[in-house]
Amino acid sequence: MGTNQIYDLNRTGYRVWQLLQEGSDADAISDRLREEFDVDQSVATNELDALLRHLSAEGLIEAEQ
Repeated sequence: MGTNQIYDLNRTGYRVWQLLQEGSDADAISDRLREEFDVDQSVATNELDALLRHLSAEGLIEAEQ
């Protein structure tokens, strides 16, 4: 990368990154997070949305149109 920045993800963030690489959309990722991490749907959705916005703002992913 041209920015010389390093990004560090926690376990959940890394799992989201893996699912994005597999081509999963936000709904599918939210479902998987609920299953794998035993979290409430609203928590999974809100946290995922925040992470996706952050990754997009950093230019690491492109927001879905």
